[in-house]
Amino acid sequence: MSLSYSSILAEKEPERVNDGSMEEQFDDQQCQNWSRNSLSCHLRTLWLFTRSDLKSMIYPNLVFGLASAMSEPALTNDQSPNLLTSLLNIPYMTMWLWLSLLLFNIANQRLPFSILEDGINKPWRPLPSRRLSQNQARTLLLIVIPIACASSLYLGTTANMLVIITLAWMYNDLGGADNKFLIRNIINALGMASYGSGATIIACGRQCKFSSFGYQ
Repeated sequence: MSLSYSSILAEKEPERVNDGSMEEQFDDQQCQNWSRNSLSCHLRTLWLFTRSDLKSMIYPNLVFGLASAMSEPALTNDQSPNLLTSLLNIPYMTMWLWLSLLLFNIANQRLPFSILEDGINKPWRPLPSRRLSQNQARTLLLIVIPIACASSLYLGTTANMLVIITLAWMYNDLGGADNKFLIRNIINALGMASYGSGATIIACGRQCKFSSFGYQ
């Protein structure tokens, strides 16, 4: 007997609720009951999209961006790197990296199979915990994309963001993650390169460009 997606999701709901911590369950209950439209609820929903990837994506690329910006002409065309300038740009680097990660994660976590998988492994994420529906996640993605593009235009990382958006489309909507491991690994490698190079450009300034050796 075949089961529909909605019936499988409904059957898994009790398990997801029991897996969360008391703090997370209380927070979810608040959002579902009396503060669903509060700013704190919306901000926490956005944070939950990226919570599990901060250590693997944000922190390493911050370090990479700062280290690359201080490499003098070895990796970039900045002949006189300034450590203070790079340190002052850390908030911009963090914002850009987080927006890029948020964009990719919404695109990935809104897919039906991802919701089912997260219902078992990460039940606190917005869609398996039913903080958002699939349609709401799609709407949110349509809002995040122009915000991410506008911030990239301001910070001088437009090309990097366009590559990330294209890779997210290939990885999620075109099934690049489900095909042969070579395609998946190429997409992942190009994504990491886009994150790292974008962080470097922001760290050393909008006019900063990678040298030919840096691209190698």
